[in-house]
Amino acid sequence: MKASASRSTFLIIALAFAVTGCAEPDQEFASVPAEPASQDSSASVIESQYTSLEECTLLESTTEGAGYSVRRCDGLGANVLLSESDGRQSVAIAMGDTEPTQLRLPEIAGNGGFSELGTVVEWRPASAPTSLIVRYNVVENPSTPRLSVSYLIVVRLEPTPCVIGVVLPDIRQNQRARELADGGGACLKRTAPARSDIASATLALEAEGLRVFTPAGSARTLPFGTPYAETMRVVKLLEGNPSQEGRNDCAMSYARWRIGLTVMFSKDRFIGWITHSPSPSLTTAAGVGVGSTRRQLEDAHIAGVSKSTLGIEFNTGGMAGLLESTDAGARITRMWAGDACLAR
Repeated sequence: MKASASRSTFLIIALAFAVTGCAEPDQEFASVPAEPASQDSSASVIESQYTSLEECTLLESTTEGAGYSVRRCDGLGANVLLSESDGRQSVAIAMGDTEPTQLRLPEIAGNGGFSELGTVVEWRPASAPTSLIVRYNVVENPSTPRLSVSYLIVVRLEPTPCVIGVVLPDIRQNQRARELADGGGACLKRTAPARSDIASATLALEAEGLRVFTPAGSARTLPFGTPYAETMRVVKLLEGNPSQEGRNDCAMSYARWRIGLTVMFSKDRFIGWITHSPSPSLTTAAGVGVGSTRRQLEDAHIAGVSKSTLGIEFNTGGMAGLLESTDAGARITRMWAGDACLAR
C-alpha cells in the first residue's frame, strides 16, 4: 500500500468494534505485537495483488438529503461495493453470489468523522486472497478539517468478511498491516474503549492535543477545546493528581505533573501542552519525546528546523520544540503544541 503523504506517525493499534456478519466468536481487541514479528529468511514471501477503487461502476445515486451513492469495484474473487453519504465513505464485500457484508467503517475508525478511502485495495495472498487491506483517511477533529489520520483497515474474507484490525500510521504501518492480514484473527466488535481501560492507558503527544492509548489497543483523542473538567479527569486517571496548579504570566491556568507534562487552560478549555523532562511514557505515538535526537525526530516526522529567539527550534505539523543544536545527534530539550505561553 502507498504511505499517506502526511507521514504522520503513530503506534499500531487494533481497535475493537462492532462489525456484523462474523461467523465465529468475536474478540474485543485484535492482538498485535508491539514490535514486528521476526521473520525466518527462509520462509516464502507472500505476494500482494492490487485492484482499483477509481475504476468502478455506478450502481445507484441520489442527491436528496445528504446524498448517497454506491459503486461496484471489481476485486479478486470478491467485489468491493464503495458507498458514500454525508461526506463519509465505507465498503461492503460481496463474495461470489452472496449478499454483500457491510464493514461499517465510519463506526470502526475515526469516531465517525468525514472520511475517504484510498485508491487501491491490496489483496493477500495474490494467488488466492483470504484478506485485503484498504487505506481509510478520517478527519477526527472537525475543528481541523485539513488534518486527517490515515488508517489501514485489515479485512478477513473467510468465512464471512469482517474487519480484524485497524492500523495507525507509523513507519512500519504497511508491514504491520500485512502481518495482521497474513496471520488472520477474529472479528472486531466494540466501538469504544471500556471505562475500565482508561485507568491503565497511556498518553501520547499530538499537534492537536493528546491521545489516549489503552493496553487493549483502543484509542481516543483529547483535543484542544476539551472542557477543563474532562481533560483533568482523564489525565488524573492516567498520571494521578498534578504536582502543581496555578496561573502563568499569560493569565492561563495550568496543571503540571511529575512526568514533565504541563497542560494549559483558558476559559475552561484545554488549549495547549508543554513537556520539558525526558520520560519514556510521554512521547508522540511514534516514540519521539524530550531526550530523542534530531535524527529520531526526522525519521518519524516531517520536521523543519531553524534558529529562533528561543534557540534551535523545530516544527512538525503544529507540534514544536527545541534542540540542543543542529547536529543529527542533538537531543530534544522541550516540546509543545497549542498555546504554550512561550516568551519570544
